[in-house]
Amino acid sequence: MEKLERVKKAEKKYTEFLKNGGVLNNTHVRFDEETSEVVNEDKEVVTDKKRKYDELNPEAEQDQRRPFVPRPYGNEKGYYKKRIGSNGIDDPRLLLFEEKWFKNMDVLDVGCHEGYIAITLAQMYTVKSMHGVDIDERLITKAYEHLEEEAASPTCALPLETINVDVDEVTDCGGDETEVLDAPCDFEDVEDYNLLERVSFETANFLEYEIEEGSYDTVLCLSVTKWVQLNWGDEGLMTLFYKIFAALRPGGVLILEPQPWKSYRKNRKRTETIHENYLKLSKRPDEFTNILIKQVGFNSCQDVTRQTPNSEKGFGRPIYLYTK
Repeated sequence: MEKLERVKKAEKKYTEFLKNGGVLNNTHVRFDEETSEVVNEDKEVVTDKKRKYDELNPEAEQDQRRPFVPRPYGNEKGYYKKRIGSNGIDDPRLLLFEEKWFKNMDVLDVGCHEGYIAITLAQMYTVKSMHGVDIDERLITKAYEHLEEEAASPTCALPLETINVDVDEVTDCGGDETEVLDAPCDFEDVEDYNLLERVSFETANFLEYEIEEGSYDTVLCLSVTKWVQLNWGDEGLMTLFYKIFAALRPGGVLILEPQPWKSYRKNRKRTETIHENYLKLSKRPDEFTNILIKQVGFNSCQDVTRQTPNSEKGFGRPIYLYTK
């Protein structure tokens, strides 16, 4: 009886199969007369390919998914791809930075990640030196790879208007078109400019990093403060601020991009250490200016933020300029 019912169902499917020209429910099938079953040919092809692959790769794991590895310092690979805007600028924040903060200056990038910002600024403004520091050796390796690629590029060391700046985007954000079109281009400087000699990277925990006092004109600290606080608490944050202050020459500037407090909560459970520190934190990002001026010793603060064009959601953070 059971076999009879199965045959009847198969005959019904076969009839539908014939009416649809060999396609059943948008799937290529065939009727197996020996088993009285309608066979999914698409599935057979996939299964056969997998079988052949397994035969050729006996040691291959069945589950190719990589296990999740938490990045406690915000050091996700490809992080900066999220910041790429359709205006052609690698990072929309670059439109906020002024030439006088970088041209012929000694610059330090704390938490430089894969070096995109450091390398691009060195190209745009012919820095005297650019040194990037990051705790993740993997990212520093990537930074040197990017540096070598850019050094070999024909656009290396060309001025701002020649490296894919969209004039409309600049003027829409309050910039002056003449600032872009009439930007000076000293080709003698370009010829003498060696990116590999001026840009360098180093793997180090900046909180433990030995640095000569008064050795830099500009320090970049972009989207770093949250990870310092979550991993080393309020004490780590203050160490960061005091070390940056000491590293700057008189009149030097700190360019700081703090993450909002709500993003701390989002990442509070990455590791046990982070969660423990999160529960103890008392210093909030909206207090940083007061801390940097009244406690650390900076003379002034300026909010340099304009709306960054075409930036992805979550990256419209304020950027502050602190002068020593």
